[in-house]
Amino acid sequence: MYAENKLKEDESQEETYRTQISTTKDLSKALQEEIECLNKEVALFKVNTDKIEEKLKTDLGKVEAEILKTYEAGFNKAFRQVKYFFRDVNTSLFDVDKDVICQGELVSEVEMCVEEVLDLA
Repeated sequence: MYAENKLKEDESQEETYRTQISTTKDLSKALQEEIECLNKEVALFKVNTDKIEEKLKTDLGKVEAEILKTYEAGFNKAFRQVKYFFRDVNTSLFDVDKDVICQGELVSEVEMCVEEVLDLA
């Protein structure tokens, strides 16, 4: 009788283990599917991020070009006024990329130090 009870307990325990294994396999399969879905979403996110980054770079380039165009137009407007008001001035030395600093010398903006540029602003 003890052997029969022990056998029934073992069979019951075995069935419990089989159920747990089956549940674990089902859960594992569901998690794998979820991981695959998330990996696809991540890949799509990366593609969209790359597209957005490229568009932003393009837009930034356009904005920078527009700023430079506006800056140059302002310089040319001032240049025309100088030519109008000071007809006898030699305008061939004018340069949009230079400014008068360093004891009255004409220096390229690239050569200016940060403090000098800030003083001009």
